Amino acid sequence: MNPLLQIPIKGFVESDATRVKRTAPLNEFVNSLDTGTKTVLVDNLTAEGDGLFGIVTPEDMVRFYKTNLTKETATAGDLATKEVVAIRDDATIGDAIEIMNGNNWLKKVVDMLPVVDRNKRAVGILRRDSLLSQLRLMPR
Repeated sequence: MNPLLQIPIKGFVESDATRVKRTAPLNEFVNSLDTGTKTVLVDNLTAEGDGLFGIVTPEDMVRFYKTNLTKETATAGDLATKEVVAIRDDATIGDAIEIMNGNNWLKKVVDMLPVVDRNKRAVGILRRDSLLSQLRLMPR
C-alpha cells in the first residue's frame, strides 16, 4: 500500500471554514458564500445535540431563491443540505479518497467532505482539489 494513503487527514483540513448555528439567519452567513468560502458548515446547536446538521453551498442558495422563504426569515437550517457525507478527523488520506470516490452511504462521488470530531462536531472541510495539490508537493 502506498505510504501516502496512511497519512492522517488532520494536516489537510481547512479549519477556518465558516460555521454557523442552524438557527442563524441568512444575512449572518450569506456573505461567506460570496467571498470564496463556497461551503458553510451548519451546527446543530440545539436541545437535540450539537453535531453537524448539514452544509450550505452556492447550489443551496440557488434552491433558496426558488422557495417562498425570505432573506429575513430563512435560517441556515432551512437552507442546509442535510444528507451529507462526512469524515472523522482521525481518518487517513486513503479513507478520504475512498469516501470521495463514492464508497459512502450516499454512493455518490463528492469533492468536499465536512470533517467531524468523535462527537460529530464540525471541525473543518477537506477538499479533493486542495488535498491532491498538497500531495503533489510532498516528497515521495
